[in-house]
Amino acid sequence: MPGGTIEFGEEPYETLQREFLEETGIADIEGTHRIAKSYTPICPYKDNQLEEMHRRILVIKAF
Repeated sequence: MPGGTIEFGEEPYETLQREFLEETGIADIEGTHRIAKSYTPICPYKDNQLEEMHRRILVIKAF
């Protein structure tokens, strides 16, 4: 199955369409959200400096 990441400013459904096109060549698809999770881990960036990294996990059913 195609997979990828959401680009800055991109909506999840736009990501679905773009990733399918990039990885399969299929341009005309429809889908629905199945699972959406969001989390912000705090990770070491440099010595004595942390960075917040926003992550989203989406499972989308395409048909």
